[in-house]
Amino acid sequence: MGNFDSLNLLIEKGADLFHKHHHNMSVFDEIVRTDNKDLLECIYGYYKSKERDLDMEGGYSLLHLAAGGDSLHCLEYIL
Repeated sequence: MGNFDSLNLLIEKGADLFHKHHHNMSVFDEIVRTDNKDLLECIYGYYKSKERDLDMEGGYSLLHLAAGGDSLHCLEYIL
């Protein structure tokens, strides 16, 4: 939802940013879905630092999500 304070609180409290909620989306997925490039820039280093594979992400990466939606700002940043 574009809330830097909420994101910072999640990180400070050690939340699993890769955890999927009931709509099967993680914090990263929600940021890309809403095309919030500023939030993505803040945590993309964390995303890239973790070992993941497509099975862990349900068969789609952030790049897939951005390219398949209207997330052009995030897609441009990821590329």
